[in-house]
Amino acid sequence: MLKFTKREELILLVVVVTLLLGSGILVVNYLRRGSGMEFVANDIEEELAGKQTEDELATETEREQVEETKEQIMVQIGGAVNKPGVYQLEVDSRLFELIEEAGGPSAKADLDNVNLVKRLSDSEQIVIPEKTVEEEQREEVAVEESEREESVETEPITSTAKDTDKVDLNNASQTELEELQGVGPVTAQNIIEYRQSEGGFNKIEEIKEVSGVGEVTYQQIKDELLVR
Repeated sequence: MLKFTKREELILLVVVVTLLLGSGILVVNYLRRGSGMEFVANDIEEELAGKQTEDELATETEREQVEETKEQIMVQIGGAVNKPGVYQLEVDSRLFELIEEAGGPSAKADLDNVNLVKRLSDSEQIVIPEKTVEEEQREEVAVEESEREESVETEPITSTAKDTDKVDLNNASQTELEELQGVGPVTAQNIIEYRQSEGGFNKIEEIKEVSGVGEVTYQQIKDELLVR
């Protein structure tokens, strides 16, 4: 067994302590260096992830813009419309939708010769034709004939309706005559006796010849009377 003097033991102790301290310092530096590298790696990963997210968002935005552009078409319309010009519509829009966007057809538009359900395409130009003079004249004649027929059909009905509300002096009963303003039972009987004795009334004014019917009463009831 080795024996050391106290001086040698002291020197050996110092050496051991120095080695332990040096080893500790190395270990601490190593750990610090490793932690720093980890932080740097994390920063790099976060930066790459952020950049990737930005790139994805930019790509998605560009894709949406492209899709929106594809979903719209530009079409020009002129001719017999109220607001000719260039309009932006959705893909697969129909001609009647374009005409509506252009304020509708004008009064002279000839839509009979237009395919209103035609599918539109981008950069297309549409011209709505106008009616010819002959077509306008034919329409005016057709309208006049239609109005004339309606007038002929309604006139007899109107006349009949007006006559139904009036009292016929040659056929009215005692009760119907008493419903006239200013005509009581006695005057109504006098009217009946007059038409029986005279063979009927020839005109409304004759009622003034009946006893009890003066000018005042006549003016009150003349518009309610008729003679057949």
